[in-house]
Amino acid sequence: MSFLVRDANRNAEGETAYKKVTGVKKLIDPGSTENIELAFPLPKGLVKGAKIINTHIGDSLNFKIKDTDTNTYSQAPVESVGPNYILNQFGFNVYLTNESLEDTAEFAGVLYQGMVLTCEYTNNTSEAKTVYMNCDIYELKNE
Repeated sequence: MSFLVRDANRNAEGETAYKKVTGVKKLIDPGSTENIELAFPLPKGLVKGAKIINTHIGDSLNFKIKDTDTNTYSQAPVESVGPNYILNQFGFNVYLTNESLEDTAEFAGVLYQGMVLTCEYTNNTSEAKTVYMNCDIYELKNE
C-alpha cells in the first residue's frame, strides 16, 4: 500500500514523501525479552509511527534505531562494539496496557536502507505470545 503525500509535505530538499505500511512479528517466550526488528527497506525515508499489537498490561518495551550491520552511519568499529550500533532511542522502559500501543512522531529523522527499527519487548506474562509491530514509513524521492 502506498500513498502520495501532497506537496505541502515536501521537505526543504524538495523531496516528496510516499507513505508505506509494513509489519513484522515475533514469538516471545514468557518472562523473556526479545527484539522485534525491521531493517529499513527503502533507500531514504522516515518512520512516523508504530503500532505494537498483542500487548499485555505490565509488559514493557524500549524502541531504538540501530545502524546497519557494518555501522555505516555511526562509523563505530564493529570489532569493538558489534554491528547495529544504537543511533537513537525513543521509548525507555515503556509499560503497556492490554491489546496495543500506538504512537506517532511529530518530527521524524531521516533513515537509510539497512538501519534497523528495534522494539525490545519484555513479555512479563506466563505464556508465550506473538507480538506484532506495524510501522508507518515514508519513502523520500526527488522528483
